[in-house]
Amino acid sequence: MQSAPDAMSWFSYTATADGELTVSSVGSGVDTQCAAATGACGSLTEVACSEDANAAYESEMSFLVTNGETYYIVWGNGWVASAANFTVTFGIPAVAPANDLCAGAESLATDGTVASGDNTNATATADDLLGGTPGAPEVWYSFVGTGNTVVVETFANGMTDSQLIIYAGCGGTALEYNDDKAAPGNMSLISICTTLGSVYAVEVQGWNGQLGSFDISVTDGGVVEYCSDALATNYDATAGACEVENNATCIFTNPGCQDPTALNYDVAFDTDCANVAGGSDTSCCTYLPANDTCAGAVALAIDAAATAGDNTLATNTEDGCLSAGASDVWYSFVGAGGLVVETFANGMTDSQVGLFANCGDAPIECDDDDGLGLMSLISGFCAEAEVTYYVHVQGWNGALGTFDISVVTSAVLLDDICDDVLATNYTDPLTVSACVSVDNLLCAYG
Repeated sequence: MQSAPDAMSWFSYTATADGELTVSSVGSGVDTQCAAATGACGSLTEVACSEDANAAYESEMSFLVTNGETYYIVWGNGWVASAANFTVTFGIPAVAPANDLCAGAESLATDGTVASGDNTNATATADDLLGGTPGAPEVWYSFVGTGNTVVVETFANGMTDSQLIIYAGCGGTALEYNDDKAAPGNMSLISICTTLGSVYAVEVQGWNGQLGSFDISVTDGGVVEYCSDALATNYDATAGACEVENNATCIFTNPGCQDPTALNYDVAFDTDCANVAGGSDTSCCTYLPANDTCAGAVALAIDAAATAGDNTLATNTEDGCLSAGASDVWYSFVGAGGLVVETFANGMTDSQVGLFANCGDAPIECDDDDGLGLMSLISGFCAEAEVTYYVHVQGWNGALGTFDISVVTSAVLLDDICDDVLATNYTDPLTVSACVSVDNLLCAYG
């Protein structure tokens, strides 16, 4: 005390619990002095004192007390010789939460279980990473990485505005910060890719020093799969470390022919004709007809029913007697004397044909409109027995469509020869066409 009082009043207080004792004359209106001590009378040890606690020169002192200990409180009137009232208030001092420091971080499961938290009595760390409120009271949590993306989220309770930091363990690098990502309100959420088995530390504060209770959870997002096929609508070119490639998850919306040998093949088709990724359905594919070239000519049986044909998807062969640039298909038959080759209208109504002894040869005969309507007919043709002939069919002026074709036997006018070796006009029957007749009345001698 700063001046020796001319009168002192002594009081004693025995603590019934550990706590904090506040002795105060505030409100008395008297200039007072006070002190507190422990020990035996005559050898006391001062533990607190007060003189001018406020502008009214009143006194107030607070000090910790121990259960069972006696404390002596003395009041003096060194400044004013007046009586004064005072109060004695006992309280339990605020205790910091167990997770006040990172070393005491509360462990959280990663299954989404919600834990309750409160930073009301926490201490503050001057942390410049937590937004604009460094030094706000914070509490700590921890969780073990799963190797997947993990979501850490806070939920409002007494606290309505939080902020979060996740560290690579206590004292480790700050990995992620968030203030107001979680809706509703101004609570926080961080989504972070974790390493399996690594321990992560989570710091929770209230924004701008806000205190109060809150809830917090850590949820493992599980394995996140992504599609790496650039043709898929859900293609992901920026997959993260926690994402696993699985193209079975790809979504396609452009089915079509995926057979490279087809006429309508397109690399842009992302599924087969049945809209199956990686499938083999070719039902929508279009191909060149098998008899698009002379080498693939379809064999026709003589005197059989007409054979259906179609030049719609065929290419063109320049053969010397048909329309240049028109699409053509090929047929063949084996010679057997007099024959008629004829086409009949179907989708195509105007055809033209060429007859060949060999693929690549010049035509033996060509026809345009000698058949029914504007279709084609080659008649009066005598075919050598066992010799293969080829027929070329086009639509006139590039016409496309279906038609029918047949080869039937027909009587033909035979060529007469003389086979008498003595005759001057002798002809060896073995050196001429089978379509001849022997008439030695034609022989000449001389």
